[in-house]
Amino acid sequence: MKTRKIFLTIFVAAFAALLLGASAFPQTIEAHYFVDGAEMKETLRLTGKDGLYLGAVYGGDLVEYGKNEFSGNYSKMFGYLDGEFYRKVEALCERLERPGISASVVWDKGTFLYEEGFLGRRVDRERLFFELARAVTDRSVAQVVFDPIPPDLSVADLRGITRKMASYSTDYSKSAEGRKSNVRLACERLDGTIVPSGGVLSFNEIVGERTRQNGFSNAKIIVDGVFVEGIGGGVCQVSTTLFDAWLYAGLSVERAAAHSLPVSYVAPSLDAMVSSASDLLLKNDSDFPVYLRVKADGKKITVDVFGKPSPYSVRLKSVTEKILPAVYAESLLDLDWQEGETERIVKKKKDGRISVAYREYYEGERLVKREFLRRNVYKPQDGERALKPKADE
Repeated sequence: MKTRKIFLTIFVAAFAALLLGASAFPQTIEAHYFVDGAEMKETLRLTGKDGLYLGAVYGGDLVEYGKNEFSGNYSKMFGYLDGEFYRKVEALCERLERPGISASVVWDKGTFLYEEGFLGRRVDRERLFFELARAVTDRSVAQVVFDPIPPDLSVADLRGITRKMASYSTDYSKSAEGRKSNVRLACERLDGTIVPSGGVLSFNEIVGERTRQNGFSNAKIIVDGVFVEGIGGGVCQVSTTLFDAWLYAGLSVERAAAHSLPVSYVAPSLDAMVSSASDLLLKNDSDFPVYLRVKADGKKITVDVFGKPSPYSVRLKSVTEKILPAVYAESLLDLDWQEGETERIVKKKKDGRISVAYREYYEGERLVKREFLRRNVYKPQDGERALKPKADE
């Protein structure tokens, strides 16, 4: 959108009521102007001061009078000659002016729709008062000149603050149908979310309570360090995918809880558990809105974050500080033992760990900043080993 002077189809015709000569007052100015095809007319009456002085010294030439007596400040000259006339001209200017209208954007089904804004206009007042002085003197036409007022935001500006900031995906292709249904429902409710600058996204508020009445199904969940059946299983994978995408976008996190056990779809300390008692709260600490596109296609959950991208590339790093060993509980069991078999793993053990997550900002391959995110403890999961009883036992 170009910035330039605007000359509209507007003119101001000045007619002197020559009762006492060229310098006489009162004088009448008829201002005609056309806006959006409609003609309007304003009658301005200049009563004036120092009429005789103006006539005797300057021959009624308001241009020379203002140049010499007011150092070319014609608005000040008209204010001196007639304050009421000056105020009427100011009021006329205000009626002709309008602010710039910014471009707009609509976030619709994962797509941005842009609409260009409009230039505003402001009267070049000093030039107008000069033109009026000349028009009164010459009984000619005074042109109204407008300075353009660009809108605060153009479509180009909006495109710059609605770019992809980050994208993150996790795999859920091997999930049971109930879990897939929960994932799909949570993604549908998150999709299209807009978080204003300074706003906080509440996962629980958007997705809603995980109940059958709210559309959720039975699937595996973690309760007190154990995988059990429960309503809404799989939703934590959605919250985790959103959490990591948000981190990659360089945005801040107000609250995020880790699971009590490691999960398979992300590295330790990069998961985000949600429940009725634990919410995921993500803050938009950027200067512009953030938009979310959240999709589940049966194989992958993908979260795209749009807004004003960071000048740095972001990497997330998970570091295991300590392994917490799991053990096997042994018991004698009368099983369908194979020939030569003396022991059998009934339940595999899984070591726990203490892990730390960092967010790293890079400029090319140069590390600019490393940010500590959190430290978490994941419980070990003890296993079970069956031993074959001896024949005499």
